[in-house]
Amino acid sequence: MDIDQFWRLIEQSARETERKQARFEWLRDRLAQRRPEEIVDFKELLSATEKKAYTWLMWGALLGLFGYGGDDGFRYFRLWLVGLGRDAFERVAREPDALVELPAIRHLLGEQSAWLRRPDHLDDSAWSNDEWPDFEWLEFVPDAAWEQATGEDADGLYAAYRARGHDPSCVPQPGGEEWDVYDWDETARRLPRVGRYLRDPHRGIDD
Repeated sequence: MDIDQFWRLIEQSARETERKQARFEWLRDRLAQRRPEEIVDFKELLSATEKKAYTWLMWGALLGLFGYGGDDGFRYFRLWLVGLGRDAFERVAREPDALVELPAIRHLLGEQSAWLRRPDHLDDSAWSNDEWPDFEWLEFVPDAAWEQATGEDADGLYAAYRARGHDPSCVPQPGGEEWDVYDWDETARRLPRVGRYLRDPHRGIDD
């Protein structure tokens, strides 16, 4: 499996399904029809892709707009970004400040009342679970596909993954210059589009 095939699967799953669980099941079933080494390819490509967005700037953008994002939350958010498709993902991976311009982000922020847009007043009750910007399910697609395809647990998948030189237990630092992502003034300086929205909760992103 190459990167183009990977993105075709991701994008087709979005067209064919609506809910996160259904999308997980669609991807699992399609991937399970492929050879085991292609399932390893998918895992490798998924990891390499989401790590492109593993930067301090992206973490700051997430916190600035939504006010949440620990280690796990940030990873699930990056998987959600992958789920948006190649064009959207690559755009914001290159330029995290463009996050506010994605239609999916504009929709999410538009569902919040003005005062709830502030990070210290975040309230996720305005969104359904399927709207919430994380896609943890995506992380488990290769595991489930491996088990379905081989009839064995995912240990074999991880053994094959490690044989390619990967260490699943290794957690590197985000890319780019490290800074205090909880410093809102610094967020506004480094990410002016995110910062403008953060600083003025009564101003919509269309203004």
